[in-house]
Amino acid sequence: MGILDNIRNPKGSNTVLNGVSDNLDTFCQQTLNITYAMGGSATPLDLLEKLKGNGKHNLTGVKTLKRYALLEETSTGSFLNKKSVYTLTPAGKYVSISLKSKRNEELNEEELEFLKDYTVFHGILKSNVSNQLLRLLYDTEDFMNVKTIGEKSGLGINGSGNTLKQLSAIGMLDEHRAGLGILLTAYNYRISELGRKTYESYNNINPDAKPVKTDNTENKEIKENSNPLSHKKGKDFETYIMDNLFPKESFDLLHVTPDAETNEKRYVESSRKPDLQFRDKKTGKVFYVECKYRSNLFNEKFEWSKSTEQAERYRNIEYLEEIPVYIAMGLMGTSDNPKKVFLMPLKEITYNSLYLSVLKDYEIKEDSNISKIINS
Repeated sequence: MGILDNIRNPKGSNTVLNGVSDNLDTFCQQTLNITYAMGGSATPLDLLEKLKGNGKHNLTGVKTLKRYALLEETSTGSFLNKKSVYTLTPAGKYVSISLKSKRNEELNEEELEFLKDYTVFHGILKSNVSNQLLRLLYDTEDFMNVKTIGEKSGLGINGSGNTLKQLSAIGMLDEHRAGLGILLTAYNYRISELGRKTYESYNNINPDAKPVKTDNTENKEIKENSNPLSHKKGKDFETYIMDNLFPKESFDLLHVTPDAETNEKRYVESSRKPDLQFRDKKTGKVFYVECKYRSNLFNEKFEWSKSTEQAERYRNIEYLEEIPVYIAMGLMGTSDNPKKVFLMPLKEITYNSLYLSVLKDYEIKEDSNISKIINS
């Protein structure tokens, strides 16, 4: 899922908020848009005049943006004749450009380069709480509820809640809301692409890696596999699939996608293909297998692909090469010994997330299930 990607269902009981356009309210977004359009600084009068034109009649967004370190206030003059100016911080400028991109407005070269600079958020991570929370979430791809975050970080709910909201508002965390209303809503968070790259930049993790370009598919593929824990889980599950579903006695292994370390040195174009390619020794049939392990369901569904782009790429490969693609999905247990395993033809899959009621027809319980699915 990219920095600016967004999935939204605002009226549902389960809502996932991704990126600043989801997590910042309209007051804040319009305040940032106006300030950025005015060169990065605006007076209260400037903002009020512009906001009135958009149906807003106060500066509610300013207070929130100052709290999130996206806007700063400077004052000149005497106490009785004080004049204030609101100026975008570097982080505020980054978020403003991100919002511009989300509105499908063309970015100039300077703006595109600015979006590659994660150091603009270093001031926010100087807060030990922010860095500590990102560190906790860095090693998992799963959502974590506020209570668990508070316990594992040692900060408690009160000590972590406001910072989680700030990190979510500026796009460093994806936020999942589940419940029936404000009072009954449960909040869950996971680190976003922006949060991951900012954390790596601030803590000097993998400092020699090239910056991720938001419009570069190859670099996105590197990013998706660069988290050490996630990468290990992925490789463990691939090995499980090779050894247990497609053993060398029955299948020839024709292709294995290069790992992230290889791609960081020099990108291998075949990395765009599914993880594995086999040939059935008995029938001669050649096919691809993409492997996905998840420790649990999200929103009662198995999220096998985090981007429509990836799913469509595999469909294009299946069509152009005339080689079928299958999605091997492991659920619960561990990545090297999942409790449940499913094998589903890509041609039967419509959505990036699947209910168990759909997957149960493709569960692998014995060897005959594999040949039945592959040769159907």
